[in-house]
Amino acid sequence: MKANGFTFKQFHVEQNGAAMKVTTDACVFGSWIDGPPTGRVLDAGTGTGLLALMLAQRFQQLEITGVELEEAAYRDAALNFSKSPFTSRLRAVCADVLTFQDGEPFDAIVCNPPFFLNALPAESKPRNMARHASDTFSVDGFLDAVARLLRMNGELFLILPPAEASVWMEKAAVRNVFPISVCQLSHNQDRTPHRWMISMRRQDTDTKPACAEGNLRLFENGTYSKEIQALLRPFYLYLD
Repeated sequence: MKANGFTFKQFHVEQNGAAMKVTTDACVFGSWIDGPPTGRVLDAGTGTGLLALMLAQRFQQLEITGVELEEAAYRDAALNFSKSPFTSRLRAVCADVLTFQDGEPFDAIVCNPPFFLNALPAESKPRNMARHASDTFSVDGFLDAVARLLRMNGELFLILPPAEASVWMEKAAVRNVFPISVCQLSHNQDRTPHRWMISMRRQDTDTKPACAEGNLRLFENGTYSKEIQALLRPFYLYLD
């Protein structure tokens, strides 16, 4: 995926300013998210705007707000939104999601968060902000924002490394936000999962709902698996 941009079937992503570029994992995540089909969605830490654009293509009744703190990434997202065929349903906001306020709650929140809690920070400050929980982004602070911004029975979608996922889910449970679907993503059958894609529901009781579990492999026999091809076919130019 080119550093200066990536062209999908229905939109183009410029990524000159964003620290985190388009990745296969993010594209799979955007394809895996299962809704909502209508309503309002918050893309928290939108970066280039990739997830917001993918959801706008998939669900034609959604209105999506992408919030991004890092100004250069925000400019990428705003440009990508403005040039997409979904521009009337997309809004880019340069703000800190931890303190972001909006007029009404969101039906869903999606986030590819800064998830490394104990790893060495990156040398680049913007990349560090995008990848590592820190003084400017904490799990507790983010989940407090979720509790404030997400409507009751709304869903939170996350992609996390397995080692961090349990921490996030434990902290979310304190706020009555519980997993309802977990999909483990691995490179191939010989590798352990490197990401968990998680759907969580905010509810008004502390009774844990049933949680569906699944898994996906990126590659089989040196190429994308059939399941991954099916997910990415609406987006990737070469998957016809």
